[in-house]
Amino acid sequence: MNLNLDFFQILILYTPITIIFLSFIIQFVFFGIYFFPFLFTKKKNTTDLKNDFAISVIVCAHNELENLKIAVPAILKQNYAHFELILIDDRSTDGTKEYFTELFLLEPRFNFVEIHDCPKHTNPKKFALTMGIKNAKTDYIVFTDADCVPVNENWLQQFSNHYQEDTQTQIVLGASIYAKSKGFLNLFIRFETLHTALMYLSFAFKNQAYMGVGRNISYRKSFFLQSKGFHPFQNIIGGDDDLFVNKNANKQNTKVEFSYESLTISKPKKTFKEWWHQKIRHISVGRYYNSTSKTKLAVFYSSMIISLFSFIYLFINPEYKYFIFSGYFIRLILIFIIYSKILKHFKLKFALYLLPVLEYAFIIYYLAIGLIGFRKKNITWK
Repeated sequence: MNLNLDFFQILILYTPITIIFLSFIIQFVFFGIYFFPFLFTKKKNTTDLKNDFAISVIVCAHNELENLKIAVPAILKQNYAHFELILIDDRSTDGTKEYFTELFLLEPRFNFVEIHDCPKHTNPKKFALTMGIKNAKTDYIVFTDADCVPVNENWLQQFSNHYQEDTQTQIVLGASIYAKSKGFLNLFIRFETLHTALMYLSFAFKNQAYMGVGRNISYRKSFFLQSKGFHPFQNIIGGDDDLFVNKNANKQNTKVEFSYESLTISKPKKTFKEWWHQKIRHISVGRYYNSTSKTKLAVFYSSMIISLFSFIYLFINPEYKYFIFSGYFIRLILIFIIYSKILKHFKLKFALYLLPVLEYAFIIYYLAIGLIGFRKKNITWK
């Protein structure tokens, strides 16, 4: 009886600190396997590749006339010889059709697709995108949103390089950042977006792609059609970007485009309500990821939560304060190095001293939105 009591006492005493120890180890392993190789591996110089590789750019819009008036000219200014711009009017009522009609008469590179009705039991955005893809004159397609602009005129060249370098390339994942404005919400949105980009690009860099973002992604038309497009998840709101990648990417067919010139800049939501609705839609798609992706993400974020809140255990057992504080500060130093590198690469300015605050805010957000997003069913898209 005493032996059993001793065993349970030992279990109660040492299990929490063992879990905390493992959480720090897991975080360091993820940093070492994914983040550091991705950020510190020297990228190839591909500036000498040709720019006569024909590409289609697809933008789907639903009542986004004002955004289109900014995005379209920026895309048409691309320093790229052969590309078409396919604009999809998804049942807009704000004058988008008239704007597209004027462009069609003035711009030979312009292709206009108008959506009048969406079939039942089909997601409107996926249907609109599918129609745009089918109308593409080339096999190589780059996607962005109506509220996005390329960071400069060399955006398309960066995606083209990957297809020219490797004929097996079917998917190219890019990154998209949000424009800076005042307020903590904007700061957090930019941090969360940067963190998400760091995650999916670093995993893809290690040939374990699990998602992409529709604001900046490319894949081949023939590959889309052979993969049955969005059919496996056509009824799901969202997922036209990350679910397509999650179900079809592999180590041979997917590349990462991480240069500064390949970025797109998006307009962030201005109110908490708008942003929250957007994130609920995004996070709800995660339940449909494959089991390998979900397991890796669960392990990473569980270890992140435990390591960040490990100091709470000190109230129960202060004996381990030096160990916990050491693990916490080693992790903090590594996080500063990681974000300093990605910020420098993207040429972004960020208050690094706020990283601890943003990480705690991120974990609270992640737990809250995860619980809601994975349960919520009545999610809509515009």
